[in-house]
Amino acid sequence: KKLVVISKDDGGKPADAQTAANELVSSENVAMLTGTFLSNIGLAVSDFANQKKVFFLAAEPLTDAITWSKGNRYTFRLRPSNYMQAAMLVAEAAKLPAKRWATIAPNYEYGQSAVAVFKKLMSEKRPDIQWVDEQWPPQGKIDAGPVVQAVAAMQPEAILNVTFGADLVKLVREGNTRGLFKGRTVVSFLTGEPEYLDPLKDETPEGWIVTGYPWYSIKTPEHDAFLKAYQAKYNDYPRLGSIVGYQTIKAAAAILAKAGSSDPEKLIAAAEGISTPSPFGEITFRKIDHQSTLGAFTGKTALKGVGKAIAKNMNESLEVPTATTVRDMPVKLMFENRALINDHLKRTRGGKISFTHILGYAIVQATKLHPDMNKNYKEDGNKSFAVQPEHINLGLAIDLPGKNGSRSLVVAAIKECETKSFSEFVEAYEDIVTRSRKNKLTDR
Repeated sequence: KKLVVISKDDGGKPADAQTAANELVSSENVAMLTGTFLSNIGLAVSDFANQKKVFFLAAEPLTDAITWSKGNRYTFRLRPSNYMQAAMLVAEAAKLPAKRWATIAPNYEYGQSAVAVFKKLMSEKRPDIQWVDEQWPPQGKIDAGPVVQAVAAMQPEAILNVTFGADLVKLVREGNTRGLFKGRTVVSFLTGEPEYLDPLKDETPEGWIVTGYPWYSIKTPEHDAFLKAYQAKYNDYPRLGSIVGYQTIKAAAAILAKAGSSDPEKLIAAAEGISTPSPFGEITFRKIDHQSTLGAFTGKTALKGVGKAIAKNMNESLEVPTATTVRDMPVKLMFENRALINDHLKRTRGGKISFTHILGYAIVQATKLHPDMNKNYKEDGNKSFAVQPEHINLGLAIDLPGKNGSRSLVVAAIKECETKSFSEFVEAYEDIVTRSRKNKLTDR
């Protein structure tokens, strides 16, 4: 029989999730419920499943409560729990000399559960440590500046991070800018997963101890087969969510096939102790707590290749004296001139002028009027001095996809800008962008 998946959006709200679950059961007559992402949503659907006696296979929720304190016979969970991931992280964190620890976590079920279990396990292994600060930003709405400032003020030697997604990006950016992570070890839930690690790009801090999914270095027959099939179908690399989504449906199909029925009691009997293949090897749903044995990976964050070189240069640039000034300027004329130019191009040779073209050319003209702004800083032994370049070269930062699905930032320069008319400048600009997209940049 064909397996049909019917999906609904929970909107990130427990009440909406229960409403959606009720519609799936009463209107769509589904055989089982699967999925959910946030822990509080998973608990809400688990409670619904228990009340309505509906089989529920939770895919992503990590809170320990879903299979422990608030577990029920109708709920099973695929991903490794907070306890399981905390135990993996603690095995490495306990080896650190750091005694003063701070925590940063989203203020909802997942974050609270992760911090609680990490602190418990860590304190058992290292009774000498102190927990000097806790920061609880709202999920998805972190104000990273005050958080970083508050943690830094307590002078911890190590930090536990549980933030993810856009909050993680903001925290890392602010932490890098303010030097929060310099000389401090960070232990972090989930940060090694591609969906959270990749958006950091060249801002990725090195040496964080993380749980994650290093898809590029798992060399097993099961994962090789999955990776090959995934890349052939999607022309992209898998995220951990790819593994979870795939394995959730595979597990659901195996349970239904073994049960030979959609009756909830028969589904429970089939699921307890069932073993199924996965890209990580064979997994089992334990009868004792309905938790699967799907594993996770631990490691350290690292930058390689171009990303590492860029990060090194960015860090070194922090040592160079800089001054910033902000001015409000009227730009109505620029908008009007751009519209006139583009209207002319549309009627003649085609093409478009962007605001970046105009602003880039304006920077060149301003630099011609104020050549001191084109000087750079150089050190020779114990001497420091300014260098006046012969020409004005304007760098363009271009985001490019890599061969393995990663992305990198390439900076190419438009040379001798001061000699170019506006049309020549635009032509040179577009030539660099085109050649970079085709991987044909040279040192000319």
